[in-house]
Amino acid sequence: MFPVISEAVKGVKITMGPPFFNQVNVPIGLALLLITGVCPLISWRRASAKNFRKNFLFPLSLSLLAGILLFIVGIRHLYAWLSFVLCTFVFIAITMEFYRGTKARRELAGKGYLSSFVNLISKNRRLYGGYVIHLSMVMIFLGITGSSAYQQEKEATLMKGDILKIKDFTLRYDKLEESSDMHKVTVAAKLTVSNNGKTVTHLTPEKRFYRAQEQPTTEVAIWSNFKEDLYAILVGIDTDGSATFKIFVNPLVAWIWAGGFGLCLGTAIILWTERRLWRRS
Repeated sequence: MFPVISEAVKGVKITMGPPFFNQVNVPIGLALLLITGVCPLISWRRASAKNFRKNFLFPLSLSLLAGILLFIVGIRHLYAWLSFVLCTFVFIAITMEFYRGTKARRELAGKGYLSSFVNLISKNRRLYGGYVIHLSMVMIFLGITGSSAYQQEKEATLMKGDILKIKDFTLRYDKLEESSDMHKVTVAAKLTVSNNGKTVTHLTPEKRFYRAQEQPTTEVAIWSNFKEDLYAILVGIDTDGSATFKIFVNPLVAWIWAGGFGLCLGTAIILWTERRLWRRS
């Protein structure tokens, strides 16, 4: 709304790009992440110095240790380092809540840990469904941090048999294939992808030329695991058989998807409680 407000006040529409939003929203997001770990550890109406030390000492200590290890292994980006440390803190804090609840339920009912864990969630769906959502937010923050702070990009024009190296990946341009149907002509580039000398996959980025439109469309080829995503884009082709590629390596993107599924799971747990209450009423 800022461009609209600035135009109403000054008569000039002031637009803001990504640097402004990153500068403003990243600290807000990190503060919200911290709150998701702090709030469960604060006992309602029992927030004393003793409880504070009891609940916070362990997760804070492990988080600081994780921060030192991250710095040693080369995580020097300030916001990324802080985000990973806070993710560690929130994960430990929420895990402790699940452990304490399961332990108490086990001592009360005299059953195994798995049975006590299931019983704990079924008896307190609103509370522990919320904790599942908190853990899901940790996964989403991990994915956003990794893919934003440590994305790598490279563009190159290759002849058949040429290779392009990016991070630990080596991509070899094998061949160009053309196919057509009644709607479009498809030009596909075949890439062999190796990681540390071992072939891991084959990617086929495409250009599609639809007969009903002038501009071609680009089909991105993706290889993904929980560590990183590899994107291959066919930017252009030439008459001599060469092709121009743009390659991206985006770390931890899969964690964003995992966090999204976790949000759905936590919401389902909470709504299951609401549905039962609605039926009783």
